[in-house]
Amino acid sequence: MADLHQDQGRKAVMEIALDLRNGLEGFPENPPLAFRWLQAASSDFDYPPAHFLYAQWIRDDDLFSLRSKDNPFVRPDNRQGEYLMANSALLHAADHHDIRAETEILRLLKAGPDYERRSWAIYYWLLRLERHGTDVPANELTTAKAKLPKDVQSMIETWDTSLLPAQPRQRPPFTRLPAIP
Repeated sequence: MADLHQDQGRKAVMEIALDLRNGLEGFPENPPLAFRWLQAASSDFDYPPAHFLYAQWIRDDDLFSLRSKDNPFVRPDNRQGEYLMANSALLHAADHHDIRAETEILRLLKAGPDYERRSWAIYYWLLRLERHGTDVPANELTTAKAKLPKDVQSMIETWDTSLLPAQPRQRPPFTRLPAIP
Protein backbone atom coordinates (compact mmCIF):
# COMPACT_ATOMS: atom_id res chain seq x y z
CA MET A 1 0.00 0.00 0.00
CA ALA A 2 2.85 2.38 0.83
CA ASP A 3 4.37 1.81 -2.62
CA LEU A 4 1.06 2.74 -4.25
CA HIS A 5 0.89 6.00 -2.29
CA GLN A 6 4.51 6.82 -3.09
CA ASP A 7 3.92 6.18 -6.78
CA GLN A 8 0.81 8.35 -6.77
CA GLY A 9 2.78 11.14 -5.07
CA ARG A 10 5.58 10.95 -7.64
CA LYS A 11 3.05 11.01 -10.46
CA ALA A 12 1.33 14.04 -8.90
CA VAL A 13 4.66 15.91 -8.77
CA MET A 14 5.20 15.24 -12.47
CA GLU A 15 1.63 16.28 -13.32
CA ILE A 16 2.11 19.57 -11.44
CA ALA A 17 5.26 20.16 -13.51
CA LEU A 18 3.33 19.60 -16.74
CA ASP A 19 0.50 21.87 -15.59
CA LEU A 20 2.95 24.63 -14.63
CA ARG A 21 4.77 24.32 -17.95
CA ASN A 22 1.56 24.75 -19.93
CA GLY A 23 -0.55 26.87 -17.56
CA LEU A 24 -3.21 24.18 -17.07
CA GLU A 25 -5.52 23.16 -14.21
CA GLY A 26 -5.53 26.66 -12.74
CA PHE A 27 -1.73 26.88 -12.50
CA PRO A 28 -0.04 29.95 -13.98
CA GLU A 29 2.33 29.21 -16.84
CA ASN A 30 5.77 29.12 -15.20
CA PRO A 31 8.33 27.01 -17.10
CA PRO A 32 11.27 27.54 -14.68
CA LEU A 33 9.14 26.44 -11.71
CA ALA A 34 7.78 23.56 -13.80
CA PHE A 35 11.37 22.50 -14.44
CA ARG A 36 12.10 22.38 -10.71
CA TRP A 37 9.03 20.21 -10.10
CA LEU A 38 10.00 17.84 -12.91
CA GLN A 39 13.56 17.74 -11.57
CA ALA A 40 12.12 16.68 -8.21
CA ALA A 41 10.01 13.96 -9.84
CA SER A 42 13.01 12.59 -11.74
CA SER A 43 15.99 13.19 -9.48
CA ASP A 44 14.58 13.35 -5.97
CA PHE A 45 11.69 10.89 -6.25
CA ASP A 46 13.15 8.67 -9.01
CA TYR A 47 9.88 8.50 -10.93
CA PRO A 48 10.70 6.56 -14.14
CA PRO A 49 8.17 8.30 -16.44
CA ALA A 50 9.80 11.65 -15.55
CA HIS A 51 13.38 10.76 -16.54
CA PHE A 52 13.08 11.10 -20.31
CA LEU A 53 10.99 14.25 -20.10
CA TYR A 54 13.50 15.76 -17.66
CA ALA A 55 16.33 15.07 -20.13
CA GLN A 56 14.34 16.77 -22.89
CA TRP A 57 13.56 19.80 -20.75
CA ILE A 58 17.23 20.18 -19.82
CA ARG A 59 18.08 20.31 -23.54
CA ASP A 60 15.31 22.82 -24.33
CA ASP A 61 17.16 26.05 -25.23
CA ASP A 62 14.20 28.36 -24.54
CA LEU A 63 13.63 26.81 -21.13
CA PHE A 64 17.36 27.05 -20.41
CA SER A 65 17.28 30.80 -21.16
CA LEU A 66 14.35 31.27 -18.79
CA ARG A 67 16.02 29.18 -16.10
CA SER A 68 19.31 31.08 -16.37
CA LYS A 69 17.48 34.39 -15.82
CA ASP A 70 15.69 32.99 -12.80
CA ASN A 71 18.47 31.04 -11.10
CA PRO A 72 22.04 32.18 -10.36
CA PHE A 73 23.21 28.54 -10.30
CA VAL A 74 22.24 28.04 -13.96
CA ARG A 75 25.08 29.74 -15.77
CA PRO A 76 24.59 30.53 -19.45
CA ASP A 77 28.25 29.66 -20.09
CA ASN A 78 27.85 26.12 -18.70
CA ARG A 79 25.64 24.51 -21.33
CA GLN A 80 28.02 21.53 -21.51
CA GLY A 81 27.28 20.73 -17.87
CA GLU A 82 23.58 20.85 -18.64
CA TYR A 83 24.02 18.36 -21.49
CA LEU A 84 25.87 16.01 -19.14
CA MET A 85 22.93 16.25 -16.71
CA ALA A 86 20.55 15.48 -19.58
CA ASN A 87 22.67 12.47 -20.58
CA SER A 88 22.52 11.17 -17.03
CA ALA A 89 18.72 11.47 -17.04
CA LEU A 90 18.58 9.67 -20.41
CA LEU A 91 20.66 6.80 -19.10
CA HIS A 92 18.44 6.62 -16.04
CA ALA A 93 15.38 6.44 -18.29
CA ALA A 94 17.08 3.70 -20.33
CA ASP A 95 17.69 1.78 -17.09
CA HIS A 96 13.89 1.64 -16.89
CA HIS A 97 13.65 0.44 -20.52
CA ASP A 98 12.31 3.70 -21.95
CA ILE A 99 12.58 3.18 -25.72
CA ARG A 100 12.52 6.93 -26.37
CA ALA A 101 15.61 7.34 -24.19
CA GLU A 102 17.40 4.44 -25.86
CA THR A 103 16.66 5.96 -29.28
CA GLU A 104 17.96 9.34 -28.12
CA ILE A 105 21.11 7.73 -26.70
CA LEU A 106 21.76 6.12 -30.08
CA ARG A 107 21.24 9.49 -31.81
CA LEU A 108 23.76 11.15 -29.49
CA LEU A 109 26.31 8.40 -30.03
CA LYS A 110 26.00 8.71 -33.80
CA ALA A 111 26.28 12.51 -33.65
CA GLY A 112 29.32 12.48 -31.38
CA PRO A 113 32.61 13.90 -32.60
CA ASP A 114 34.40 10.54 -32.35
CA TYR A 115 31.67 8.49 -34.03
CA GLU A 116 34.06 5.81 -35.30
CA ARG A 117 35.37 5.09 -31.81
CA ARG A 118 31.82 4.61 -30.55
CA SER A 119 31.12 1.53 -32.70
CA TRP A 120 30.91 -0.77 -29.66
CA ALA A 121 28.31 1.43 -28.00
CA ILE A 122 26.35 1.96 -31.20
CA TYR A 123 26.13 -1.80 -31.78
CA TYR A 124 25.03 -2.36 -28.16
CA TRP A 125 22.24 0.24 -28.30
CA LEU A 126 21.05 -0.96 -31.73
CA LEU A 127 20.79 -4.50 -30.36
CA ARG A 128 19.03 -3.30 -27.25
CA LEU A 129 16.45 -1.38 -29.30
CA GLU A 130 15.90 -4.42 -31.48
CA ARG A 131 15.39 -6.61 -28.39
CA HIS A 132 12.79 -4.17 -27.10
CA GLY A 133 10.80 -4.53 -30.31
CA THR A 134 11.88 -1.37 -32.10
CA ASP A 135 12.26 -1.52 -35.87
CA VAL A 136 16.00 -1.18 -36.38
CA PRO A 137 17.16 -1.09 -40.01
CA ALA A 138 18.83 -4.45 -40.65
CA ASN A 139 21.59 -2.89 -42.71
CA GLU A 140 22.45 -0.53 -39.84
CA LEU A 141 22.75 -3.42 -37.40
CA THR A 142 24.78 -5.49 -39.88
CA THR A 143 27.12 -2.59 -40.61
CA ALA A 144 27.66 -1.89 -36.91
CA LYS A 145 28.35 -5.58 -36.22
CA ALA A 146 30.83 -5.86 -39.11
CA LYS A 147 33.01 -3.13 -37.59
CA LEU A 148 33.70 -5.22 -34.48
CA PRO A 149 35.98 -8.19 -33.78
CA LYS A 150 34.11 -11.46 -33.09
CA ASP A 151 35.01 -11.58 -29.38
CA VAL A 152 33.71 -8.03 -28.90
CA GLN A 153 30.49 -8.89 -30.75
CA SER A 154 29.94 -11.84 -28.43
CA MET A 155 30.56 -9.77 -25.31
CA ILE A 156 28.15 -7.05 -26.44
CA GLU A 157 25.46 -9.53 -27.50
CA THR A 158 25.44 -11.24 -24.11
CA TRP A 159 25.96 -8.22 -21.85
CA ASP A 160 22.34 -7.81 -20.73
CA THR A 161 21.73 -11.53 -20.27
CA SER A 162 25.04 -12.53 -18.72
CA LEU A 163 24.35 -10.92 -15.33
CA LEU A 164 22.93 -13.24 -12.72
CA PRO A 165 19.72 -12.10 -10.99
CA ALA A 166 21.55 -11.99 -7.65
CA GLN A 167 24.13 -9.55 -8.97
CA PRO A 168 23.55 -5.86 -8.39
CA ARG A 169 22.13 -4.02 -11.35
CA GLN A 170 24.97 -2.78 -13.50
CA ARG A 171 24.85 -0.17 -16.21
CA PRO A 172 26.33 -1.40 -19.48
CA PRO A 173 29.87 -0.25 -20.18
CA PHE A 174 28.70 1.60 -23.28
CA THR A 175 27.20 4.67 -21.68
CA ARG A 176 29.67 7.49 -22.17
CA LEU A 177 27.65 9.98 -24.16
CA PRO A 178 28.90 13.14 -25.86
CA ALA A 179 27.86 16.43 -24.25
CA ILE A 180 26.11 17.78 -27.34
CA PRO A 181 22.59 19.12 -27.98
